[in-house]
Amino acid sequence: MPRGELYIRKKGDATFVDAFNTYGVSLSSGSINALLTPASQKEVPTNKSRLIDGDIALPIAPKVDAREIALEMHITAHNESVFWLRYNSFMNLLENRDIELYVSKRPDDIFKLEYTSCTQFAQYMYGIAKYSLKFKEHNPKDRR
Repeated sequence: MPRGELYIRKKGDATFVDAFNTYGVSLSSGSINALLTPASQKEVPTNKSRLIDGDIALPIAPKVDAREIALEMHITAHNESVFWLRYNSFMNLLENRDIELYVSKRPDDIFKLEYTSCTQFAQYMYGIAKYSLKFKEHNPKDRR
């Protein structure tokens, strides 16, 4: 995913920045699939009573559940010093915890994510690193 395809900002910032131009960050194609996967439905509330057979499902409108998203990201740079500048800058962004992002193919969907952990970091050489980052999307219906 080259420049112009992933945009990111810290929650509360006014403008998005191109993740590749600013941080050297791009998403793998599987990460786009993870973002676009529909959220699960919450369980239907039920009431059990010893006075009746089975249970009673409460008649309420379906609601989506919060979801965990794993995104595979890459940081690239043309030399080691630029790599470490981009790395530090991106880590500072994640330390703020709440980020918003969108992909150019779905500019109307602004994903409001909370960074929770990094499950994998692999630096192949002094210009490329791969991350597997976990995020929580608290309300998948709130994407504007």
